Amino acid sequence: MTSRIFYLATALLASMSAPAFAGANQPGTDPAIAQCEAKSPVDIIAGCSRIIDAGEAMGAYLFEAYANRAGAELAQFQPQAAAADASQAIALNPENAKIYVTRAAAEQAENDFGAAIADTSRSLALEPSAQAHSLRGEAEGAEGDWDKDAADQTAALALDTDFVHAYWLRALAEQVLHEFPASDADLQKFLAAEPDDLPALNARAAGLVQVDKPEAAIAVIQHALSLDPADGSAAVSLGLAYGERDEWLREVAQLNKAQATARLSPHELFFLYANRALAEQHADSFPAAIKDATAALALDPQNAGLYVLRAGSYQQTGDYRAEIADDAQAIALAPNDPAAYGDRATAYELQLQYAKAIPDESKLIALEPKNALIWNNRCWDRAHTGDLQGALADCRQAVKLAPKDGTILDSLGYVYLKLHNDAQAITTYNAALQDDPKQASSIYGRGLAEREAGEAQAGQADIAQALQLDPNVTKQF
Repeated sequence: MTSRIFYLATALLASMSAPAFAGANQPGTDPAIAQCEAKSPVDIIAGCSRIIDAGEAMGAYLFEAYANRAGAELAQFQPQAAAADASQAIALNPENAKIYVTRAAAEQAENDFGAAIADTSRSLALEPSAQAHSLRGEAEGAEGDWDKDAADQTAALALDTDFVHAYWLRALAEQVLHEFPASDADLQKFLAAEPDDLPALNARAAGLVQVDKPEAAIAVIQHALSLDPADGSAAVSLGLAYGERDEWLREVAQLNKAQATARLSPHELFFLYANRALAEQHADSFPAAIKDATAALALDPQNAGLYVLRAGSYQQTGDYRAEIADDAQAIALAPNDPAAYGDRATAYELQLQYAKAIPDESKLIALEPKNALIWNNRCWDRAHTGDLQGALADCRQAVKLAPKDGTILDSLGYVYLKLHNDAQAITTYNAALQDDPKQASSIYGRGLAEREAGEAQAGQADIAQALQLDPNVTKQF
């Protein structure tokens, strides 16, 4: 956030003229006055300091000296000194709107966003300006109020359509709000004025990936990399764009290249590890995915999603103990996120520990009561623990939510089969096969029900067909 703040502070200094000294160009004027109005921040600080040190002898110029020195100190990345000088200027002239903006920029650079919002609001009460609206919006965004941020950037542009940094800042707020088409439009307006701005190019590429436009994203990223081949954000984003095209091995190769050649901040390195782990999982490279997920977790050990990601790779390697441990950690960090409950329930099912899966499925149902597949899964597990009435209730609820789903009807048919309700089992399996005529488990279950109902020939034919489709189908029964 700090780099973004100073980015705007620089724009503010460029767009706000320094307070002018009355009679500064008259013969005999102290040279310190001209120096205090110079273009170089170093000269400004030196000249204004001479005026301030003179005290009452140059009292008529003290407000301008403090105000100009504050602006120069901001340009020199000295926010504490800038805030102190702006406060001195405000004490001398509390009705000057611009000096509150200067102090707000210094406060924001120190992450004192509440103070920055208060000062920009004071400035706006005295004199509305694009600079004050834009800076207040950025502070609001830093505090998580992205709607207010976007509204203030809009107000800034209403006052000054040439204040292009407001397009950039509004675009960032819109991305957080998942308003990606609006964000892209704003980024294009900003890039029309600043075509080689790397952060904006990378932000636009990220937004294009979000709206499933990887080709356009790749074109933007390649332009960014032509400006700076070692830019870490662009190098990582290029890999993610390949992933959006399901080119998992190409994504891994690009992220490997980025790690070897690009300048990567800790944040960018985290994204590299996390996304490479996901790509490796898609490419069935599970040990590599585990290694990268572990590296990402070393950088962000509170990331629940990464534990679930690593758990999924542990499942594929058959390490259910590690999988369950990771899911437990994810649940501790994010107790209302359904992903870990579902993964842990699957781990128990794969070990035929159906009773242990049921509590996780019950939690999932509480979180997602209209998810038919969760009701189906608990039905299946209850049936395998002998709780046939509970299983029947769950499967009926699943069918109510998804009446034509062949997988769910197959589970209900299984429950009827175990309840020795052969006629209902046959009817239900027939309904399941309307959705998927080659579902081996439904054909096999119908065959068992037909045989129990005295239709031996039909039953044997179904069983033979099912075994031809899936020789291991008997393991489900």
